Amino acid sequence: MATTAQALTVDPDQQAILKELAARELRSPEVLLRDALDEYFQRSATAEASKTKSTDYANSELYADEPMTDEEIIAESDARYQHYKQTGLHITWEEAEAWLAKLQAGENVPPPECHT
Repeated sequence: MATTAQALTVDPDQQAILKELAARELRSPEVLLRDALDEYFQRSATAEASKTKSTDYANSELYADEPMTDEEIIAESDARYQHYKQTGLHITWEEAEAWLAKLQAGENVPPPECHT
């Protein structure tokens, strides 16, 4: 993939932190910034996709056959939290605990309905 140079202005504190992290991880500041951008783009894409998805999380990527990466799990969790903040839909701990107890007992029951 071709790359292009892009100027980025950071304050002195950010620059110091970036240099310290780069030294600690034995990586260049440019690589750390590219990684940060990639992670941000992934979170943004996941959040955008969640806006158009159904709130039926039974079909979520978390239930896919292939395991998700840590970054994918974090991005999906962030998207779910944003959805909660926008809608207020949730289940209580007690509802989740009761559902999980039924699953553990071998009952094939759907998850509780979300509510506000």
